[in-house]
Amino acid sequence: MFFTKTNSPCPSFAQHTVLCYLDTMNPALEKSEAAILDRVFRPDAADWPRAAAEAILNIGFDPNDLKRMVQLMERAKSGDLSREQAEELEHYRHIGRLLELMKSRARRSLQKTPTG
Repeated sequence: MFFTKTNSPCPSFAQHTVLCYLDTMNPALEKSEAAILDRVFRPDAADWPRAAAEAILNIGFDPNDLKRMVQLMERAKSGDLSREQAEELEHYRHIGRLLELMKSRARRSLQKTPTG
């Protein structure tokens, strides 16, 4: 759901697969990285202006990037992922996490910001 420009509550199978796979990669790195990113982005804060929050919710991966992530995951599952491809997939995971945190804060900001 965090990887597209739509706000659909039900991600497609490919998007769901990307989310699940990216969330389970490299748990040791994820703990320290997640803690740092949470401190930087403060996803529980709700202090962004409405226009900024709405703009952030429209940010997402390009369809070609989504296709590439699925290709890389399929190669990883089959054990046929090169070191360069593993690094590429890890980059997608990092960016996905950044988007996730930014969108969380944007949604909270919209819940607290009056319309008008």
